[in-house]
Amino acid sequence: MTKILIIDDDPDLIKILSFYLKNANYESSFAEDGENGLKKAVEDKPDLIILDIQMPGLNGIEVAKKLQADESLKNIPIIFLTATLDFDRSEIPEGSKIKFITKPCDFNQIIEYIKSLTNTD
Repeated sequence: MTKILIIDDDPDLIKILSFYLKNANYESSFAEDGENGLKKAVEDKPDLIILDIQMPGLNGIEVAKKLQADESLKNIPIIFLTATLDFDRSEIPEGSKIKFITKPCDFNQIIEYIKSLTNTD
């Protein structure tokens, strides 16, 4: 089963995403901040990460950079969730599979992105 890690500081969004992922036959885990998200990524080795950009502490871009710097995590595809697309995209690590979705989320689009990034049906 495809494992998805959700890193977001909004517990309601985590619950909703977890529900949709379960209904689409994905296994999910979560972390409510970037630091714990990195720890969870190391422990779980997910197939894909759904990552909020704006979080207290380590933001999503900083998390993505740390993931990219780790040889065992750098190839994990990322779907960034963001309230705005108005940020410096040059900060996003190159060479990784990345998609962007603005909040509020289109959950069907998230599932389609997961399928395309993980090559699953």
